[in-house]
Amino acid sequence: MTSVVSDLFYQGELQSCISKSENKILWEGLQQGLSFEPVQHSSNSSESKEEIDRIEQLVNQLLGCSYQLVQQNNEGTSVIKGIISPNEILITAPYNLQVNQLEHRLAGKARIGTVDRFQGQEAPISIHSLTASDADNAPRGIGFVLDPDRLNVAISRAQCLSIVVGSPNLATGITGTVEGVMQLNRLCRIMDTATK
Repeated sequence: MTSVVSDLFYQGELQSCISKSENKILWEGLQQGLSFEPVQHSSNSSESKEEIDRIEQLVNQLLGCSYQLVQQNNEGTSVIKGIISPNEILITAPYNLQVNQLEHRLAGKARIGTVDRFQGQEAPISIHSLTASDADNAPRGIGFVLDPDRLNVAISRAQCLSIVVGSPNLATGITGTVEGVMQLNRLCRIMDTATK
């Protein structure tokens, strides 16, 4: 996970701990790293039922599966194994309306909040809902959805697996700034993980 975050947000300058490459989720999907789940929808701004549907499916698939974390301390390295419960899944979204709808739908199946709520916290799995259908429908603009600090926090909460759920149409936005181009490029790189 560190190498992905390093490439996306720190120009490759972060160094990953070799032992952390053993962190994984034992389920039918990708076991570690970053995954993009494309969800087609249109005209959604601060709420996306389609993304909530997909997130609910993912959470239902993940709950009860096994995970493995490598921990290092003064005594050396140890492997922690466990079963995924609601405490092991963090779900974030950029808008309070989406967060509220996710909390209502998932009713205690995961920890859910805005990105700011979980800054500094970690879990084996993080799921981030991009929510808006495209740049034209994004409240506060596409720059808010793709803000590198917010996206970095959302992705880097995961100790094993980070899943970004969103509309592929978000990458079709037009921008007139260098920062906007960098944000769209970063999103395209995240979306590219869906095919790997």
